[in-house]
Amino acid sequence: MPGEPSYRQPALDALGEVVRGDFAAVSARFAPALRRQASPQVLERSWQAYVREFGRYRAHGEPRQTGSAAGTVVRVPLRMEKGPGEFRVTYDGNGLLVGLYFLRAGVPVP
Repeated sequence: MPGEPSYRQPALDALGEVVRGDFAAVSARFAPALRRQASPQVLERSWQAYVREFGRYRAHGEPRQTGSAAGTVVRVPLRMEKGPGEFRVTYDGNGLLVGLYFLRAGVPVP
């Protein structure tokens, strides 16, 4: 939407940190409520479980941004070793992450 900030690059930056294993840097982007729920260790375990299911990260596609009731959602298609996936993040009005998900491809945005 015109005038809406773009969170595409911050989403790609967060994805890069995940792939590099810098989970502390990713969690530093979290809004306080999410930070209380998801420590860097929890995030690391989630990524490791995702990689076990989908295989190693190979590449990503062009991020797509949309609005939702929860905030601004950025969907980044992933090319994983065993098939397609998606990295999805939701930003609040202050640009902080309020949601971060590792998904199978095609999960709709609520």
